[in-house]
Amino acid sequence: MKKKNDYISIVKDGAGVGRLFYCKGKSSVLGTMDIIKPQANTNAYFLFYLLSNIDFTKYVTGSTIPHIYFKDYKKENFGIPSIKEQTKIASFLSQIDEKIEIEKQLLVHYENQKKYLLQNLFI
Repeated sequence: MKKKNDYISIVKDGAGVGRLFYCKGKSSVLGTMDIIKPQANTNAYFLFYLLSNIDFTKYVTGSTIPHIYFKDYKKENFGIPSIKEQTKIASFLSQIDEKIEIEKQLLVHYENQKKYLLQNLFI
């Protein structure tokens, strides 16, 4: 299934059931995933962060191959601020995510540097 606008996908079958992904427009989803489209007055990033706080494990059914159904988790209710406020919140949270990603990359760099120094210490 191909979508034009940004959307959120959720793993509905198998390993990782209930995991959310923010997807850019002009992309496709697998058959084991469902699409959650924001309404016109909802910021997609804001909705993604909001949905990320749901514990989807309470909606998982099946023991061999776990499943999650929209009919179950659609009952979740949220208070949603104005689109202007949603945009501010989403922007702030995405900036934090970017900062975290930079720090993760720095950590990997420093771990590699430490490994190199330790390897050369005994040569």
